[in-house]
Amino acid sequence: MKIISIIYPPSKSLYNKLNNLYQKNYKIIFLPEIIRNNVLNESDLWSSINKDILSGKPIKDRDVCNLILEQISKNIDENYILLGFPKTPQQLKNLEDFLEVKRIDYKLIGVFNELENDIILKESYREKNKIVEISNLDDLSSLLI
Repeated sequence: MKIISIIYPPSKSLYNKLNNLYQKNYKIIFLPEIIRNNVLNESDLWSSINKDILSGKPIKDRDVCNLILEQISKNIDENYILLGFPKTPQQLKNLEDFLEVKRIDYKLIGVFNELENDIILKESYREKNKIVEISNLDDLSSLLI
């Protein structure tokens, strides 16, 4: 499994562009799209997420991780592009732990804008994974082939 994590501010236009270009080889996980498509879901996870959304609070870190991991669990044989996730070292650790517990052979690449200043997150990626710094998103094509 190849996972490309794009650490850029997520946007619908970026999601659409990636989806149009790479949907044959990658499943693209875009948190706002998942939320929009599941807002009426009545599971415990969605109840917690909906409670946060309706109260104007940010979605709990634990819930964001569980939501992304739930999507990956649906088909562990796919390659994925994670748009805007993980955003914190803890989210990255949760993703790595999940993949290791499931004994999934994976290659995780963190794609950062070369101007990104989140040194802690970059160093967290470097511990076990690869990072790539790009100046614009058009530079992604060589990674995603």
